[in-house]
Amino acid sequence: MPERKNISPDKKRPSEAEQDERVLLLAKQLLLKHRIAFRKLAHRS
Repeated sequence: MPERKNISPDKKRPSEAEQDERVLLLAKQLLLKHRIAFRKLAHRS
């Protein structure tokens, strides 16, 4: 029984790490979109 209790908190940590990775990926995608937009504006001007 005590072994299962030790496993449950470990499962929560990976999920949080996955969420952090997803946030980083979203941030990178947004940066890429903004960079492309800035390039387009630079070409226009």
